[in-house]
Amino acid sequence: IFRALRPGGRVVAYVPNKFALYALINAAIPNRLSKVLLGLFQSETKEETGFPVLYRHCYPSSFEALLLSAGFRVVQFHLSYRSEYCNFFTPLHAAELAWQLFTSSLKVRNLCEGFTVVAQKPS
Repeated sequence: IFRALRPGGRVVAYVPNKFALYALINAAIPNRLSKVLLGLFQSETKEETGFPVLYRHCYPSSFEALLLSAGFRVVQFHLSYRSEYCNFFTPLHAAELAWQLFTSSLKVRNLCEGFTVVAQKPS
């Protein structure tokens, strides 16, 4: 991406956080089981979900370091402590909301649910 941008060009990315509850659950269970569970609870997206989990640099401090090492200047970081991934199953949704309230109260950057970043190639 860095080489494709003109000097001063920007990239905007939304990144799910590897430490969000949904990501931790998804990473902990085998992909085949994930596909079955998603098919049961979210039948309307059965064919589109259940992909292998790859969250290697998907947390704010690591993603920012990756951008900086590539030569970008980070213009803006917006952390989100809210998601609706588990709203299909009330007990899991309650756990998700409790986790979100807990992590947002701590204000720990790497515990957000996801983040949007704007990075710029220097002029």
